[in-house]
Amino acid sequence: MAKARQPVTKPSEPERQPVRKELVALMKKINDEAGHDVVQFAENAGNPYQLRRPSGIMPLDLDMAGGAPAGGMIKLTGPENAGKTYLEYLFMAMHQRIYGAKSVIGVGYTEWMPDHFQMRLAGMEVAIPDEMILRKNKARMKAGLPPFTKEERAVLKRQIGEVVLIHGDNGEMLLSNILDAAERDIFGIIGLDSMAMITPRDEAAKDMEEDRFNVRARAVLITNFHTKMHYMYNTRKKSAHGPNETTLILIDQVRANTDKANMQPFMQKFAKNYKESSPHAGKHSSMMTIMLSEGTKTKATTGKLKGTTLGKQIKWDFLKGSKGTHNHIQGEAYYDFAKGVDLQHSVITAGLRAGIIYEKGDTLYVRNAAGVAILDSIKGGPEELARLMREDFQLEMDIRQFILQAEGHECVYD
Repeated sequence: MAKARQPVTKPSEPERQPVRKELVALMKKINDEAGHDVVQFAENAGNPYQLRRPSGIMPLDLDMAGGAPAGGMIKLTGPENAGKTYLEYLFMAMHQRIYGAKSVIGVGYTEWMPDHFQMRLAGMEVAIPDEMILRKNKARMKAGLPPFTKEERAVLKRQIGEVVLIHGDNGEMLLSNILDAAERDIFGIIGLDSMAMITPRDEAAKDMEEDRFNVRARAVLITNFHTKMHYMYNTRKKSAHGPNETTLILIDQVRANTDKANMQPFMQKFAKNYKESSPHAGKHSSMMTIMLSEGTKTKATTGKLKGTTLGKQIKWDFLKGSKGTHNHIQGEAYYDFAKGVDLQHSVITAGLRAGIIYEKGDTLYVRNAAGVAILDSIKGGPEELARLMREDFQLEMDIRQFILQAEGHECVYD
């Protein structure tokens, strides 16, 4: 007859001491040789992933378990006009709103210089250069409109925190600049738009009539970047607050999924029209990879604008999810071409679904995750609550946190 298995017992503190003493000696030897801590007890080695960088689109932030994790990279991919750059700016705008004057944002680019006015449409507060204001002012006056007032100029020059544009003469220089900036751990978010136009130094120096673009050289460059990015995050010396908290947001294009045409007809409807264009290193190194695409477009049905396209749905699909989320989460939000996404109404919609916001007649009520009312008798319905949140950002952030907690996501924003 088999001998009964004895239950596992937790070792007492005296039993642990000899082993721990030996471990401490071993760890000290290894860390002294490395010059910093490369071996640590788990209880002393915190990670930054509970800190999140929200987009402001509440359903998407819920799908991300609060937002993009600090101390790592996420990737936004998808075809042209899917909303990738706009979403990148939304992340940055929310960072400004949360951190105020302490916000530091890096905007890396390979394609076109970032558009200050597009950033502002996404809610970013970035100062417009004087020459751009002068040019816009001349255009206004030529059209018979009054010049900017002193107050209007002040609005155009208003900025929250620091916004730094990051570029390079070639792919090696740009990616090195991005890594150097991230390693300093003074940026909250660094974006790069986009990986698709990364051009190796040797390719940039070629004349137009020379051999075609060397795809392998680009793949090697991007693979090296991702390898060095991980090295940077994992070997950085301890700072005052612990691990590196910079979030990288990389934008990449997609390529047509040519395999779809060779599938059986009954399988084609399950296959995506696009797939990632990154090398394997890029796929593996991202904590989250979100594919964006265009959804249904909305047109005006009456008035002078009848037939004009007013907006569209921005759809997302998680190709990869980790750090609190998972693959194949899908969702969408409405994007108005003139106003962008209504972030406050996205909070209200998510709050109603989570039970944090509830209605009785024409009155709204707000409660926290424990069910305790914090706002009641909000007359005017969703529009009034949206107005209150626009006027009181702390109220908006409190409601966001209540929704996240009600949905089982424990994260922090500052």
